Amino acid sequence: MQNILKNKIVQTPSHLGLFEQIKPNNLSNDYRDCALNANNELRISTEYFNVNNILKIKNEIKQKMKTVLVDDEIIHYHMTNVYFNNRKASSAEELNKILLKDINSINKSCISQEKYIRDRSRLYTNLDNPKMTSNKIEKQLPQLKFI
Repeated sequence: MQNILKNKIVQTPSHLGLFEQIKPNNLSNDYRDCALNANNELRISTEYFNVNNILKIKNEIKQKMKTVLVDDEIIHYHMTNVYFNNRKASSAEELNKILLKDINSINKSCISQEKYIRDRSRLYTNLDNPKMTSNKIEKQLPQLKFI
């Protein structure tokens, strides 16, 4: 039995070369760096989403759009879009200017909200049953009965 094991050639599978091991680098990662800019972002977000700033923006939007009802949800939606798309802004005033430049999209959102409220408040009526309006019954082929 020992002779059989000695004579047997052991081969390594050829697919093991595909799995190369990556040697880890010995650099230590300092995860405290991610919190360096958090204080600045927190300050900007508290200034930007402050109640006074929201009322100021809402009044400016109402002055520019005199015929449209301005909804708070729409303003919050556009404010969050501006905030997350312009993360490099240094102050809340910059974000306010960017928001007020895009007054057309706010106007379209407010108009669509008004249309939605109007459509939602209307009661629907069921369709009438279909009615026969022609004499095509006489023009149909006769029905034949087969055995």
